[in-house]
Amino acid sequence: MIKAALALIILFSLSNYLESVTSHVSETTVETKISRTCTIKIKIVLVGISRNLVNVTYLEWNLPSSKHQMYLNPGVTSGVRYYLNYEIAFASKDFENSFVEYLRSIGVSENLKNPFFKANTTNLFYSADLVEAWLRNRISELNSSHNVYTLLLANLTGYVPSVTPEQYDAYLNKSINELTPHYYNVTYIDQDLGMKVKRRWMTSWGGCGRLYYIDLSAGPSNITRQLPLQWAVRSNNIELGSTYGIKWLTQFLSDYIYGAVEGLFIPDFIYPPRLSKKYLVDILIIDNRTDLKAPQIDMTLNSLMIKSELERLLPFAEVRVNTRFMNVTESPELTSLVISSKSPTRRRNATIVDLRPIYYWLSEDGEGHVKDFFNKTVDSFNIPVMAFIFTCEYQFGFTFKEDVEYIYPHSIWGVALGELVLVSHSSRDLVRGNFTEPKQLGKGFGLTHTILHEVGHMLGLAHPFRMDLTQDFVASVMAYYPYEYRFSQFDVDTLLRGYVDLLIMSSTADIEEGRLTPFTYWLSSSAKKRLEIADRYYENMNYKEALIASMEAKNLTSMVSEWNQLLLEISRILMIIILTAGCTVVVVVGLYLLHRKCQNHGCHVYCLNGSKPIQ
Repeated sequence: MIKAALALIILFSLSNYLESVTSHVSETTVETKISRTCTIKIKIVLVGISRNLVNVTYLEWNLPSSKHQMYLNPGVTSGVRYYLNYEIAFASKDFENSFVEYLRSIGVSENLKNPFFKANTTNLFYSADLVEAWLRNRISELNSSHNVYTLLLANLTGYVPSVTPEQYDAYLNKSINELTPHYYNVTYIDQDLGMKVKRRWMTSWGGCGRLYYIDLSAGPSNITRQLPLQWAVRSNNIELGSTYGIKWLTQFLSDYIYGAVEGLFIPDFIYPPRLSKKYLVDILIIDNRTDLKAPQIDMTLNSLMIKSELERLLPFAEVRVNTRFMNVTESPELTSLVISSKSPTRRRNATIVDLRPIYYWLSEDGEGHVKDFFNKTVDSFNIPVMAFIFTCEYQFGFTFKEDVEYIYPHSIWGVALGELVLVSHSSRDLVRGNFTEPKQLGKGFGLTHTILHEVGHMLGLAHPFRMDLTQDFVASVMAYYPYEYRFSQFDVDTLLRGYVDLLIMSSTADIEEGRLTPFTYWLSSSAKKRLEIADRYYENMNYKEALIASMEAKNLTSMVSEWNQLLLEISRILMIIILTAGCTVVVVVGLYLLHRKCQNHGCHVYCLNGSKPIQ
């Protein structure tokens, strides 16, 4: 019996030990935090700026050497720290001459109203797309490549017509008749309703590749409100080449570089990127018009274009775009809510539907009516989009206590709220050409551009101009000033790089926290090799290939985790078997011993009348 009790104690102790080990592994997995460091290469080329005017050492000191990437919502780091490797160069005289000659060949002079000066000026325009293409085709002449971010900063004062220091003095005296600014322009056509959009007043451009070009001598632009270099020099009484002049110009350049680095090359995410094999953009367009019935509601959206652009942004995934239409009267409760949320403010004829009550009514944390309009699919990352076409000039707007300081409240075309997208156009937006000068009768703005922009936010992309308005001039649907439908190469890089970072950190955590066994050794080794390959692709900015390799690594480490989980389950089963077998043995042995004891005692039955046992 003592041996049996001892066996039970040992088995019970073993059970507690195995249970404590299992609990410890689980807690470690949850609490482990993995970070990652990466190097990003940036080539900075100065065009038309003498090396005698810049202190390169001081310039590098002024630039960010590293950056912790952020998820702005909810305000935490992504776990990635970028180290920035700069190479600063000065363009050759031959390159400068070729570039200036090309600009002279494509310039178009127009005398028209300049929105910065609010008066007519003689403006010289260069096609932004043509200039970018010319520079990209000659990237090798700058000793750069397409696997490096290249930033060109140019001073073309004296080479092409630009505002002069003397014209700055005239501008201060409100004499603007002789001004000769130059700009970069792009013309767009709304792909839904045909409105022509001319974006004339730009001073920089890029985004079709990994090159960005800033003309420091262009402008001034009403969008950025920044003075051209030659006017900034005059305004601050700077003598270029002097001791302080070198410091001042170096700082001036570093500020422009900082904006491009933060806004384009290594931007933060507005939301944590969500990696999925399938993405579903579910669009519900709600017609709230009571005035105009043209155009037809189904003409306001190009779902094929949305799908095509998202497939270019997410080349590894299946993208579906579902489109539905309804009249607001089909939901009496929503109709009543829209009516009751109209702001009575009428300053400058501004008319808004207050967005916050609508969002509260829809939000899962509010009244939860979003489920009345959208059904989530389990196997996809769902992006619900609710787009309203309001009557007259009504659009969504936010109200703030500071609104009393503004002449009129701010309206918006769309907002990405994390759980859904809300979009609004007025009935007059759809035929905006009827109300512009010159008129574009029957032309207007559809919903495709706005929805693409907001879906980009839902995937994690931020505005490129968050740090510097200069970066609002970029070939990206995420910018404001252009009317671009495409995501820039910077957008594509940012998202793919973010996915790779997530996969590498997750796979590394799986390997570090997993228990190595003969069953998982090969899987773990193979995963490490795939991670090394992913890192090499990443370093060369081949992010698509890096994503493929990191996904393969994650699949392998997931198998390691599954094997470890299986082994834990097997351990539990074995423990139960051992415990059951032990108990069975104890019971059997106990019964056997009891039986033997009974046999021994049962063989000697005493007679009541005698002292000898009866045999």
